[in-house]
Amino acid sequence: MVATQQQWTGSVRFLSTDRTGTNGLPETTVEWTGTIGPAEPNPHGAHVGNGSYTYFNYDNYLCPTNLVSQTTTVAPVLYLGEEDERLLVYAGAGGDSAVTVSACGETRTWDIYAPLTTPASGLGCPLALGPITVDEDGNYRVDSVVTATCYDGEITETVEVHLVGGRAPCTGGLTLSDVVAGPGVSVPSYGPATLAGFRNDDTMCRALWLPDANFGFVPQGIALAGQRAYISGYRGSGKRERCSVYRIDLVTGAKLAFTKWGQSDEPVCKHGGGIALTRRGLWLADTKRLFLLDPRRIGGRPPIVRSWKLRGLKGSYVVDGVADQIGVGQYDNGRIHWYRYSSLLERPWKKTLVPQGADLSRGSDLRAVRTSPTPSKTQGAAYGPGGLSYASSTATCGRLFIGGDRLGFGAGIEEIAYAGTDYLWAVFESGAKRYQSRDEPAPFMPMLASFKVDRLRAGDTRACTP
Repeated sequence: MVATQQQWTGSVRFLSTDRTGTNGLPETTVEWTGTIGPAEPNPHGAHVGNGSYTYFNYDNYLCPTNLVSQTTTVAPVLYLGEEDERLLVYAGAGGDSAVTVSACGETRTWDIYAPLTTPASGLGCPLALGPITVDEDGNYRVDSVVTATCYDGEITETVEVHLVGGRAPCTGGLTLSDVVAGPGVSVPSYGPATLAGFRNDDTMCRALWLPDANFGFVPQGIALAGQRAYISGYRGSGKRERCSVYRIDLVTGAKLAFTKWGQSDEPVCKHGGGIALTRRGLWLADTKRLFLLDPRRIGGRPPIVRSWKLRGLKGSYVVDGVADQIGVGQYDNGRIHWYRYSSLLERPWKKTLVPQGADLSRGSDLRAVRTSPTPSKTQGAAYGPGGLSYASSTATCGRLFIGGDRLGFGAGIEEIAYAGTDYLWAVFESGAKRYQSRDEPAPFMPMLASFKVDRLRAGDTRACTP
């Protein structure tokens, strides 16, 4: 479960009114207010915090005229689980805890078995808080107040939580052991024992392995959708090379869905390149064709909405542009060819995309409305600080161009995507098995990583030449 894998910090107020006497007191309200963590989870996924329980006996069980309240310091425990991206909260003090109340000349001691028992016991009613949100650092957050009635109306529970759980802030200096392989993803069985160093690697915040690395998947593109991402690429070689598209969770690294082209699927998609998510759908560049996919149907056979042949250009990546335009980037000659969405999607359908200035002797051709130059060997581009940013690379050299600045970067960088203005995500083909199986392997990179933009822009401007 995601929640129990995190280290949580924050405040919790837990209020439980018990009308059954199961706590040893009739009509008793139990309150716990305190802080949580960070602490290691126990075998049941519990986190021990610092706090106290306060008991209020509204039946005046000890004193006919006085409200009894007594605070005792115990070891409160918050049990966390996750379901449908919402946090489940249990609370309890453990069966060995007890509280002693003195009032009106009398002293009574009660065992504490509540407000709620552990999930492992099968008792208690969990409260679903949430939703769990994820900030740009990849940290979980829950800010919520919820009330529930359990045990056929006999116990009312209210929990107010303000929790943050997740990884530490971006500090850079990631090692191979820091690269996450989430659910449904395997750590590569190939490659050296350490990641390759590169200029500005101290700005890397988080790194992930991608699905099917051991089966030859080569990542080429990334499109962000909140805490999730679509990753495009290809598997196989020669005549058997085919496109693949994955949907993954950027926080857990989990593989969520997967679509691949079979050998008989038409129209064929071989060398899946860059990918872009717009309100019109998911756009995928192949060397000889541009595809529009339905992102809701990733999984199973390719969810193709439409496709266009490319003539006079080779598709490498795509860019969601401005002024109703999408760009098809070309690696070999440093150009982005821009087409209007409205022209692509109007009837009668155009079948072939051609460069600006190309002959339109065929009525089914659509010509680019403009062309813009890019740095040499550009593999991906995205709008960010200062306009278009570019990723340029070969398997042994990498560069970034942000706001007019040229920066040294990791080898084999492919497409990039901005998460707001603070973080940049990038995919690296040099971490794929194909590039690690060469006689002279490429620098060993994580397949997907995020970087802090402000630190990048103040980084090392020395760069190789692809």
